[in-house]
Amino acid sequence: MFYSQAVLFSLITLFQVSCSSTGNNKANEKTAMDVNIKWEVVAKGTQCATKEAKQVIIKDQVAYDAFWASSIENNDIPIEKPAINFSEKWVIAAFKGNVSNGGHDVEIKKIVQKDKNTIITIKHIKPGQGCMSSMAEESPFLIATINHLTTDQIKFEIVQEDKICN
Repeated sequence: MFYSQAVLFSLITLFQVSCSSTGNNKANEKTAMDVNIKWEVVAKGTQCATKEAKQVIIKDQVAYDAFWASSIENNDIPIEKPAINFSEKWVIAAFKGNVSNGGHDVEIKKIVQKDKNTIITIKHIKPGQGCMSSMAEESPFLIATINHLTTDQIKFEIVQEDKICN
């Protein structure tokens, strides 16, 4: 009797381990389809001519030149225009819009390609409780490059975050 109980217990344990192992593989397969895309920040600042919150993808030099002239070039604080090799890279530009005080920022939180879609998560940061900030108006922006994407749809997702200050 004891022998058959031990065999039965071993078989049940083996079955549970193999089932949970299979479950983990499926979870790994699901996350393996999500591909994190790398980016490189090429320009960032708190003053630009774009006064509304917006995000754009720029795929060629002509569009980049027009974008730079209208959004960045007429800035009080000059910023050197980064050279971009559009045969390899695209540009992501994200603007927080005009804000009435200092201490704001724009960052890319993550870029994830899932199946045939890409989601670019942009983080808008504002001064949190206890943060000191100037009373100067700002228009924070970020410009980054990414390798060409092979997706059908590119969507931006905006998340708000308070800066933590002590």
